[in-house]
Amino acid sequence: MFGHFTGILQFFLIVSFLTGNALPLKFNSLDIEDGLSQNSVLSITQDSKGFLWLGTRDGLNRYNSHQFVVYKHSASDSATLSDNYITALLSDTRGRLWVGTRNGLNLYDGQSNSFQRVKIKRPGAATGNLAISHLYEDRKGRIWVSCEGALFVIGHEGSEKIKLIPLSARRIVFRCVFQDKKGCFWIGTSSGILKLLERNNKFVRIVPEVPPGLRNVQVNSFFEDQVYNLWIGTSGNGLFLFSASGGGFRSFLHQNRNKNSLINNYVRRLLADGKGRLLIGTQEGLSVLNLTTHEFENYVHSPWDKNSLNQNSIH
Repeated sequence: MFGHFTGILQFFLIVSFLTGNALPLKFNSLDIEDGLSQNSVLSITQDSKGFLWLGTRDGLNRYNSHQFVVYKHSASDSATLSDNYITALLSDTRGRLWVGTRNGLNLYDGQSNSFQRVKIKRPGAATGNLAISHLYEDRKGRIWVSCEGALFVIGHEGSEKIKLIPLSARRIVFRCVFQDKKGCFWIGTSSGILKLLERNNKFVRIVPEVPPGLRNVQVNSFFEDQVYNLWIGTSGNGLFLFSASGGGFRSFLHQNRNKNSLINNYVRRLLADGKGRLLIGTQEGLSVLNLTTHEFENYVHSPWDKNSLNQNSIH
């Protein structure tokens, strides 16, 4: 479900900026030789105390810029993680750390240095936790939990109750959630986009008009820029821009003969750097998009450059 990934955690070291133009990015890396529990890092978050939390296929890692502390599941201890395969992390505005795994959701207790297992299951299911694909906090502080065949909200209507969003989509994997500046919720799934509006404490589904390239395609990530344009990352169909000014959709695809096009059409994550650029993590490298000029810079592993990415698969 999460794709092939053998890469090692990458840290961005931006050298300097001259008159608004950045020099090429340089990279350093951390791996198992530095104490990381496993080299496939699928998710990262930073908590209110400054610790980095790194989710891998074999354990959760806390990093203080000097050393790692590793947390793992224990079958004999219910205060440990529900699974070692970490799929999603979120540090919310209340200082809570949420940990999604392929076998359920966990909430970290910093005082006891332990975990509470949050039971989330489909209605009618007898037992078994769901695989968590994404965690998101909306502007009301509610936590959205994306799973296979189900989408939940924790904290709906001011309580800590877990509410299932009734979307009747058992065969769909919910991949990501994003709330735009107008308050609309965009839901990325394994087969396209859903849109929700909140009215009287209820969520109403709207069918958005999208181009063929966004129909029945896996949608992995959203980002809204400063002028309210919505950027959408997909698996296989590249990057899409939905113009807030009524210009409709525009697609960005890899072009074999254009080294300044999108590096790969399998887009996994979108992240702004605060300097007018969009970082685009793909299956085959990193693209950096200038949000003003729509020009790409691309970064891949080079065996002759110690400051390059040491692996191209970016999560």
